Amino acid sequence: REKDGDLPKARANLDRLYTYYLMSWAFLVLIITLLLIGILF
Repeated sequence: REKDGDLPKARANLDRLYTYYLMSWAFLVLIITLLLIGILF
């Protein structure tokens, strides 16, 4: 029964990690885009 209780918690942590991962990627893309715009224009 303990494992059943731990599963949703682990899944929530995974979702949070995935969200942070996506956010950091979006942030990187934004910075790179701004840098490119600054260089080109």
